[in-house]
Amino acid sequence: METNRINQKLFLPATVLLYLILILAAIKFQLLEGKKYYRLSETNRIKEVAITPPRGRVFDRKGRVVATVRPGYEVVALPAVINDSTILRLAQILKIPSSIIRARLRRTRNPYQMITIAHDIDFLTLSRLEENLATLNGVDVVTEPLRYYPYHQLLFHVLGFVGEIGGEVKRKSGYRLGDFIGKTGLEARLENRLRGEKGWRYVEINALGKEIGPVLEKRPIQPKPGEDLTITIDAELQESTASYLRDYPRAAVVGMELRSGEILILYSKPSIDPNLIVHGISRTTWDSIVNHPAAPLYNRATMSRYPPGSTFKVVTTIAALLAGWDTTRTIHCTGRFPFGDRVFHCWRRHGRIGFGQAIEKSCDCYFYTIGKEIGFDPILRVAQIFHLTSPTGIEIEEEGGFFPDSSYYERRYGSNWPRGLILNLAIGQGEILLTPLRLATMYAEIITGRRIRPHLLSEEVNFDPLPIDSSILDVVRQGLIRVVEEGTGRIVASYLRDAAGKTGTAQNPHGEDHSIFVGYTPTREPAFLVCVIVENAGHGASVAAPVAGKIMSLYRKRYAQEE
Repeated sequence: METNRINQKLFLPATVLLYLILILAAIKFQLLEGKKYYRLSETNRIKEVAITPPRGRVFDRKGRVVATVRPGYEVVALPAVINDSTILRLAQILKIPSSIIRARLRRTRNPYQMITIAHDIDFLTLSRLEENLATLNGVDVVTEPLRYYPYHQLLFHVLGFVGEIGGEVKRKSGYRLGDFIGKTGLEARLENRLRGEKGWRYVEINALGKEIGPVLEKRPIQPKPGEDLTITIDAELQESTASYLRDYPRAAVVGMELRSGEILILYSKPSIDPNLIVHGISRTTWDSIVNHPAAPLYNRATMSRYPPGSTFKVVTTIAALLAGWDTTRTIHCTGRFPFGDRVFHCWRRHGRIGFGQAIEKSCDCYFYTIGKEIGFDPILRVAQIFHLTSPTGIEIEEEGGFFPDSSYYERRYGSNWPRGLILNLAIGQGEILLTPLRLATMYAEIITGRRIRPHLLSEEVNFDPLPIDSSILDVVRQGLIRVVEEGTGRIVASYLRDAAGKTGTAQNPHGEDHSIFVGYTPTREPAFLVCVIVENAGHGASVAAPVAGKIMSLYRKRYAQEE
């Protein structure tokens, strides 16, 4: 009896304490932490699905579509649900190593965020996935808008390409693993305008990660498409340019409208089809492209630097005129120019030749004479006026040029650096290096008498005057006209008579010389300029000049009404 009374006394307080604990736990879970556990249950039950916006289209100056989107199929997986056996089966269907799938799944800290496993699967793979989807726990196939470039490799170096975002996702607001982002060219420069804004839809999922249906209490957010943009390129002119260079493996061309600085042609060869990258290529294939000796990813028009050769003689001419050169002075060109213990050579014997004929005939000996007598500084000052070492400011990746100064020579040769180097500079050889775009911009400024900033997006322009007297520039322009009329660029006149320009041959220590021509049309009210560089093709008059003649002739035919 006594024992029973003791047990009853202990049981009652224990029961009260137990109920009190349960009540406090209920208060904690329901009131204090209710929202937290509700969110966790919702995370397990509700899947947030991104709706990728269609990327903005890109048009050329004539309204032709040069970048658009097409539908594709994307394989996604939910890390919280997918298991090892599913990973192995999925790897067999996609024909990729299971290690790649596992690595992708490990890239997120949120196991309830859908992760992209593969983009743009083909129809056969899609069919096999659809047949097995019911048993592939945590795996789904969704449609996605993919970038498509209808001109393939033609505009690769202008447009660039988009690719799946990688390590930069941590630095990019609004991106998730598996998203596409502009990697190079205008795709990268204009990413914020082209990408659009994501939408979201909310679906209920079961324990296997399969969709049950939409969550009615959560309204979907519609995506906002990217902005459509128009660039200054003329795709047909670019296409014709490519056809004129089909027999040459490496080349670069810049075509510019002189009144506005708009770029109509920006061509670099070789190139690649950016659709291959969007579709997805193997690491082996990508490495073969990156390490290819012809460097197809490299934009020769804006990033390759070449000796300008005789096209640089316009700078030496301006330097001579600013230094007070006697324009009536003649020399006798024997094809040889002794200087110190060296002999410099001209490309031919011109005999008696004057200042007015020096550009027309491209006489090296006359420009050796100028370089010897005016010295280094006047040529350097003119090079600085044209900002030859600076980028032009175009919207895509580019390099500035290189022009040595006295300190460069002193570092390399000492204080008594050989003055014979000036002779090489006077004819555009030696250490001078310019990109095709920088060379084209320099000529555009000489022809127009204004500062020019080349650009790929239409904009209002107001170029400042060039700080060189127009009478000096007129002398250069007249020389360029005579080059085509009766000088080294006569071949151009067989395609178009109303044109001017300058041939150049850039010495190349690694092989055949590079062929260069810079020209413009018409001569009275210049409207269009073209710069052509063909690697390892020999003299400028033999290859680059005919190509430039064809391009200028085609421009005049297509734009005659606009002049």
